Amino acid sequence: MATGAEKYEELFGEARARFESGQHGECGSVLAELRGLGLKWLQRRKVAALMMDNAFSSDRREDFLDALHSDYVRRNLDRTDYDYWARIAATPPMEVQWPAAPVTLPLYRVGPEGNALYGVDVSVNGVKLSGVLDNCASDYCDISQDLAGKLGVRPIGKRIKINGNRWKRAYIGVVDSLALGDLVLKNVLFSVSGKNEALTAAHPFDVIIGGNVLRQTGDMIIDNEAEKVTFSRETLNLPQNIFWTYPGHGFFVEGSVGEEEVKLLLDLGCSYTNLNKQFLDSLPAETKLPESSTRAVMLDRAWDSKTYTLPSARFAFCDTVCELPNVNILLKDYGTRGMSGKIGTDLFRRYKFVFFNARQLYLRLISE
Repeated sequence: MATGAEKYEELFGEARARFESGQHGECGSVLAELRGLGLKWLQRRKVAALMMDNAFSSDRREDFLDALHSDYVRRNLDRTDYDYWARIAATPPMEVQWPAAPVTLPLYRVGPEGNALYGVDVSVNGVKLSGVLDNCASDYCDISQDLAGKLGVRPIGKRIKINGNRWKRAYIGVVDSLALGDLVLKNVLFSVSGKNEALTAAHPFDVIIGGNVLRQTGDMIIDNEAEKVTFSRETLNLPQNIFWTYPGHGFFVEGSVGEEEVKLLLDLGCSYTNLNKQFLDSLPAETKLPESSTRAVMLDRAWDSKTYTLPSARFAFCDTVCELPNVNILLKDYGTRGMSGKIGTDLFRRYKFVFFNARQLYLRLISE
């Protein structure tokens, strides 16, 4: 028979796994079972913290408020965290104001020619700025502290983690409005930091347009030939063919590279497709690949990595196939465990159209 400590570890691990795979209802059920156990104070604190994260991520405001006002959370949640969630609750929920017709905007390139990120004009609190689309920007858009002060971003508080494993001086704030053309979002949460310094030093832009906005903008249709993006309230309602996990709001696709089955992170904030050591370890031991080093640059950091290079890689996922030359395998990587690599904008730019819906969880790539 399992001890109380073993039972806690088993159930809490299951609850977190449900949470990280977006199964918020199932996570809530396991948390309810945990609350019925005679837990120690630190264990209760962790359960209460996961209750709030799960309720907030479910996008059901009633569930979020019920969790916040429950006796269990009031008694056990860290006071600083409770005050933060209380301020979130006092902030009006995000409101989306759709125009009568879909919104189409020009795209421009942010970064090196050939595999640049997707830049788009955005207005924050009425001020026109340059933005970058990044579905992996967690729960928030992001802006620098200097610009936040000029725009009147209202701080809510709470120091946050960047990429789930690095504390950085940052806080959460709210802006009155963010507009993509005639599509207007009210009460948008931002992380206020300098986490995009690695890229903006060479390729200036102002705002990371993150997952909290992209989950509200319907079908995002990227036309690579015309260099335009359309946000459409009327969606295609395609079958789900990507799945979502919570950390960083990652969007993963399952497929293959050559003969190897892989799980790849879909990352509009990464300019180049790459694989990691997990994929390298799956190759036959006798495989010989060119070895070098590279300076890897993401939206929020840069780092040096020993690298192997696949002269050509055949990616197959979502019923499509794409060949990419000179794909790097990075030996010093960061990000979510259990994935084989990242799909960057260099791969997406090889298709005429990219259909992506961050709420209904589908991706469709069209060559012609």
